[in-house]
Amino acid sequence: MLGARRRAILRQMLRPPYVHRWTTLVAGTYVVVVLTATGLTHTPTPVAVAVPAAPAPAPVPRAVPASVLAGTAQPGRTVTLTFDDGPHPVWTRQVLDVLDRYHVPAVFCMVTGLAKEHPDIVRDVVARGHTLCDHTSDHDPGLRLRSDAVIALAMTASSAELVDASGDPSVRIPFFRAPEGKWTPALEGGAAELGMRPLGWSVDSRDWTGIPADAVLRTVRSELGDGSVILMHDGGGERATTVAVLRGLIPTLQDQGYRFVVPDGTAEVPRPTPADGSGEVTTGR
Repeated sequence: MLGARRRAILRQMLRPPYVHRWTTLVAGTYVVVVLTATGLTHTPTPVAVAVPAAPAPAPVPRAVPASVLAGTAQPGRTVTLTFDDGPHPVWTRQVLDVLDRYHVPAVFCMVTGLAKEHPDIVRDVVARGHTLCDHTSDHDPGLRLRSDAVIALAMTASSAELVDASGDPSVRIPFFRAPEGKWTPALEGGAAELGMRPLGWSVDSRDWTGIPADAVLRTVRSELGDGSVILMHDGGGERATTVAVLRGLIPTLQDQGYRFVVPDGTAEVPRPTPADGSGEVTTGR
């Protein structure tokens, strides 16, 4: 029998709102008991979350001198052929065929906007063992007059365009050539920071002027010496004369004991002092 006090407490518990609270508590306890008995409750198992690996750091460009290299920087009777303003779907391939015939390496200074249009030619140049050179995206000689920041952005973009056109993210672009060979410290330093050696020339073949092939040959022979870097063109116009000159020039120089090489981009050379004090140096067209 319940005492009077206990009956009073029980009546109080069964009145609203207490009765609703007790109903909820009892119902909840019942559900937990049922779920436990049927095995539907469990302690969550920790799930391993895959954390993406940190991206590999971008390769650091190899340090190169910032001075303009206008010779092979290699001993003996050495010479380098360089071709500007391509790639061109007709003339670049004809130049490549002549180089193949005589087993001669060369440097192709490409306008990277054209390289984007003709990536197959860029890849052919690399596949045949030749060397790439960044000649800016659009061959604008006014680039040298821009701010250092604009120059740096333009050079970063053009080198990236050339890499993309090659189809090989690891391809080396060891050289940069300024449009018309007009150099400033900002162009030279910007190229070096990207791992590209500023590349000039010591012999201007003048094949871009429209003079006949025999005149081009005379020009080259008169200016040629040990360690010369020869400027020629495989783009920027009709280049049948250039192809004809190569067919005669290469075997002639080989007979004279010249060895065709790629310049040593790590060689230290002094920077010429501009006569007008402007800081601008011109190595030709």
